[in-house]
Amino acid sequence: YDYPLPARIPGELALVGEMTLGVVLSWVSLPDMAVTAGPPGFVAVGVEEFPAGNRATEAAVWTSSGGDLWSRVPAQASFANSEMVDLKWFPQGAAYVAVGRHLSHGAVWISPEGDEWVLAAELKPDDQAVSVELTAITVGGPGLVAVGRERLSDQTSIPRVWLSTDGRQWRTANDVESFGTHAGINDVVELGERLFAIGYIERTRPAIWVSADSTDWRLLPPSPQIDPEVVFSAIAADESTVAIAGSATGEHVDARVWTSADGDTWKAFQQGSLRVGIPELEDIAKTPHGWIAVGQDGTTYRPRTGAAVWFPEDGSVWHRLPVGTEAFSSDLALVAMTSVAYANGIGVAGGLRGSECLTRFSQCDIEPAFWQWQPSAK
Repeated sequence: YDYPLPARIPGELALVGEMTLGVVLSWVSLPDMAVTAGPPGFVAVGVEEFPAGNRATEAAVWTSSGGDLWSRVPAQASFANSEMVDLKWFPQGAAYVAVGRHLSHGAVWISPEGDEWVLAAELKPDDQAVSVELTAITVGGPGLVAVGRERLSDQTSIPRVWLSTDGRQWRTANDVESFGTHAGINDVVELGERLFAIGYIERTRPAIWVSADSTDWRLLPPSPQIDPEVVFSAIAADESTVAIAGSATGEHVDARVWTSADGDTWKAFQQGSLRVGIPELEDIAKTPHGWIAVGQDGTTYRPRTGAAVWFPEDGSVWHRLPVGTEAFSSDLALVAMTSVAYANGIGVAGGLRGSECLTRFSQCDIEPAFWQWQPSAK
């Protein structure tokens, strides 16, 4: 674990908050957390799963003005039987917009400050589908772009893209056939006037789609720089570059990062210093000091046993921040970072910490956890 901290990204990263979330049914399908930043501060969303025998879920929200002190938003009527999975600050509407699921419908929530939420829209399945799930949202296109899927009665699903100008009225993008068969969309981002979406086709092959008008989407051809045995987790962009975070699933499991300026030519970062145990990247964000990628380490039988952070030192080699402290791992069986955001000189990662589940059906005490990164003035 003794990898050097790049001198170009100095600073301190520490665990700053934990709160009791409840119990989940299994550590195999944990409720990941998403974090974003807006003018009012930082907001995180997730889901609380209740013990076996009560399969209901409830959306959960936390807020922080500076990323160091966090408080959970009281339960609200629109949180029941729901899951929030992603959110963004929407400048045109001066509000946070979160997406996920409410009962069998896709759901969109809106909140100006992050504390009071309104269920602004429910996206219902069409005649062929039994449910709708939203997986990610970004600011772009006509205003907002959400991605997800419609589940069919035969257990397959159809990728979908929804568009909105205000977060309240949504329409489905016309061209969905271009997403292929047995496909899914995990995340979406805008770079310039184009949208990029990541996911998979043919059940397991990684896929990248691009659209110039939010409606017509094109599947990019396979890149020689992208191994066919990888899973894409997140996509982010700055003014000129799009970056994808993911993990290899072949013989040698490790974390992966790719960048591109146009979507046609991709550059894969060197992987040597990304491999420790069986690491996985969950999210990536751009800061004035460079990209930040977060995730977790683990083994085949005990995934997510330590939080992990990576920085690029020179644009090609990525280094992992030294770990081994209480901030990253402990005697807990579960420590994982699942999302990262940066604003006003502060980086915040959100994730989970908890006790071991002895069997798939045993209850595990899971606590939301937040880490704060404050770069030094140098």
